[in-house]
Amino acid sequence: MKENNFFVKGPLVALIVSVPLNIVEYLGTIVGVNNYPIWDIAASIYFSQNNVFNMYGFIIGLVSHLTAVAVLGAGIEYVIYFTGREYYLFKGLIIGLVFYVVLFGILLHSGLFNIIPVTGVEYIFHLILHIIFGVLTTWLIVKFKRNSR
Repeated sequence: MKENNFFVKGPLVALIVSVPLNIVEYLGTIVGVNNYPIWDIAASIYFSQNNVFNMYGFIIGLVSHLTAVAVLGAGIEYVIYFTGREYYLFKGLIIGLVFYVVLFGILLHSGLFNIIPVTGVEYIFHLILHIIFGVLTTWLIVKFKRNSR
């Protein structure tokens, strides 16, 4: 794979990383740590709160969430490409934190979404997932770059 193929490697890695994190998020919803999984929150852009929890809401929410993940993966790939591989885990931490602040601190409270997390535990849960996503995605992107040479 080409070294600078941002629109394949970055999104693919981010989607791979998001699968186990989405499973953890779903399990968190089952055990009560999390009231709404991220795909329900994403679906609430398009549907009222009452219509999010059906098959259409799930499909639209999941597609929206995975599209955002893929775009973020391309962005992470760009950051690594333009800033270099040095301190890549720290860069992943910062990217995960920035994405969390933008999504949970700004966008969720902008009126765009019809569902927002309600407890501090939910916010911490999502914070941890975003940090893991950023660090793990940058680590895998750098690992794939090293193996591709």
